[in-house]
Amino acid sequence: MNILFLNASPKKKRSNSGVFVNIVKMLLFRRKIKTIRLPVSNSYDEIFSCFKEIDCLVIASPVYVDTLPSHLLKFLSNAEIFCKENNLNFKVYAIFNCGFFEGRQCKNAFSVLKCWCKKTGVPYGSGVGIGGGEMLGMLHVIFFYLCVFVPLIKMIIGIFYIPVEKLSLLTVAASFDWRYMVNNLLVYLVLSFGMLVSLFRLRLRISKKQSIKEIYTFPIFPKTLFIIMANLIWIVKAIVNGTNIYHIYKREHVAEKEKTKTRVKSDNEVDNN
Repeated sequence: MNILFLNASPKKKRSNSGVFVNIVKMLLFRRKIKTIRLPVSNSYDEIFSCFKEIDCLVIASPVYVDTLPSHLLKFLSNAEIFCKENNLNFKVYAIFNCGFFEGRQCKNAFSVLKCWCKKTGVPYGSGVGIGGGEMLGMLHVIFFYLCVFVPLIKMIIGIFYIPVEKLSLLTVAASFDWRYMVNNLLVYLVLSFGMLVSLFRLRLRISKKQSIKEIYTFPIFPKTLFIIMANLIWIVKAIVNGTNIYHIYKREHVAEKEKTKTRVKSDNEVDNN
């Protein structure tokens, strides 16, 4: 089975869509897999050349304003023409993620993709809608850092404190903080449990080329605390990028309303004079 993963995230590096693609790719062993990042430009030759050979297409994308990003919609318009001209019949699956807590916020994006499949004439398989995509993507990176990088650094530093006569493979292995790694691994598995199970279910459907309803998931985390943390992160990002809290919460329509009132008041004063 030939599978093409299309990473449609606008980010060139460290995209959450790329994280979810890598997880599914690890589960789909013994399959011929290729991953291509969707370019923002109109250069789709590499993708279209793969379309003629694949059995399944898996599109991974963030959801913007409850639908697909504009560059992905543009690509689908071109892909529709190509698929019809070449009478292609690969199955389409999707991995959509959004910043909202609920994975069901991706529902409209799936509707758009299903309409495209119907119009293009290719069968629609299924998909996973992941809520809290930014959080789960960051968790994957933090997990690697805490579970692998930090214990390795501690182990390397600890080697220098081991007497030369006692230095062996066993003593080096014993200096590795296995308990620290396991504790962080358990935290990661708990918080990402819904996402991991959903992606595993999608892996089963892809391998069998089955069609089922979409799977929606969210972080195993208190929603109220998630919203508080998300707001704080946006404020920090805004400050880092040169804005402030006032501009974040500034409501333009209120400002325009105040300007209109001032203008009307000035006009009335002129008329009275």
